[in-house]
Amino acid sequence: MSKYSRSQVFAKRALYKRKPTSSIAVCPAATTKTVEVKGAKNGGSRVIAAAKAPRFYAAEDVAVPKKNRKHAGVAKLRNGIVPGTVLILLAGRFRGKRVVFLKQLESGLLLVSGPFKVNGVPLKRVNQAYVIATSTKVELDASKVRPSPVVSGGFICFRNFIRFRSRELSAGETMDQIVDIQEGAQSLET
Repeated sequence: MSKYSRSQVFAKRALYKRKPTSSIAVCPAATTKTVEVKGAKNGGSRVIAAAKAPRFYAAEDVAVPKKNRKHAGVAKLRNGIVPGTVLILLAGRFRGKRVVFLKQLESGLLLVSGPFKVNGVPLKRVNQAYVIATSTKVELDASKVRPSPVVSGGFICFRNFIRFRSRELSAGETMDQIVDIQEGAQSLET
């Protein structure tokens, strides 16, 4: 039993680009030409093909696979989830914990926090499929929710980079910049 249907195989193999082959292939007679050959013992002339055959040729037209035009868009935020909403995490290390929703990241994930000092849940990215929205709302300071270099789509990776590379500074960075970014991350967790 095939995994794909006939129409899917037809599309995947780009069979729509191939010409149907007939059972009887008629080869046209190759046009030839006579060339004089110099030398007394070479016979004087030879019959050769008028056009030289290519050194390489494809057996059939090269089939190009069909382009995939499906793109995963950013998930739409559910109605009950607004900044300040208390959510219950359903999966992961902190399942069962109540967290506060801060904002939706560019990737579509939700940025949530415990806050860390209250229940030990740090700043996390969470898929909204794994949360339950409650009717409880918490007032948030707008300055802590607005987009900043610290809170971005790759927040966790960026924070780990700071943690591991704090001793080795790359070109153009100073220790003050790294410390400021770390303080910014810690202030968002509280």
